Amino acid sequence: MILNDFLKTVVYVCLLPAPLLFGADDPTPEIRRPSLGFRIEYYANPLFSTTTVETSTTKPVASYTYTGSTPAPKASLAPMVEYRLSHHVSLGLELHYHQAEYQQTTAFITGVQDPNSSNDDRKTSTIKETTRANYWEVPVVARYCGFRWLGNTYVLGGVEWRHVGGIRTGTEYAYADGTTDYNEIPAQPNRTSQVAAVAGLGYRIVNTLRMKFTPEVRYVRWQGIAFQGITYRSARDQVELSLGWSY
Repeated sequence: MILNDFLKTVVYVCLLPAPLLFGADDPTPEIRRPSLGFRIEYYANPLFSTTTVETSTTKPVASYTYTGSTPAPKASLAPMVEYRLSHHVSLGLELHYHQAEYQQTTAFITGVQDPNSSNDDRKTSTIKETTRANYWEVPVVARYCGFRWLGNTYVLGGVEWRHVGGIRTGTEYAYADGTTDYNEIPAQPNRTSQVAAVAGLGYRIVNTLRMKFTPEVRYVRWQGIAFQGITYRSARDQVELSLGWSY
């Protein structure tokens, strides 16, 4: 649903009245000034990869099932500033915020069932851990729009810094004897700061009022892992779709 809304926004912007969108070129003004605006950002892939792991022991007799999950990422609004260094090159700075979340459920069964009897002395307990964290990301990207055969298409590249903070964890315990427990001891990340390399492709549309619309696709490669557990691992490869507006 979020992706559909994002695509609808892109189509809407691209179908604005032609006199507004294509009524002006994008010449470099004699006095350059920063362009201020925002981007609507959407992650095309989940922030975590998850799996299911099963193990067992013989002394004591027990089996364990670990299951990881993560919700679909949500779109976010990111303020940005861009400064045009020349007719073809600009430098941009942005501030992104995303809420990362993963859940790990552990079910462990003790005891054995006698196949020759209807008696079943197996007992099941579960532990459910839900962790949320704030991802603050600051990309610095350079854009080049000077390919004659590509019109207003541009390439971009740069670096991105991420801070992991605001970690909230809730752990629920449900034991086989019917008792329960709960705590909010926060999970410990592998690292709270990361850097990444950024590369991408975009298209610049400028109207008569010098407002710029810039749909983009980016690939981000993070150096290192923010969170990692038995069934979850934060994604190092990230694909972003976005639509920018600036003036």
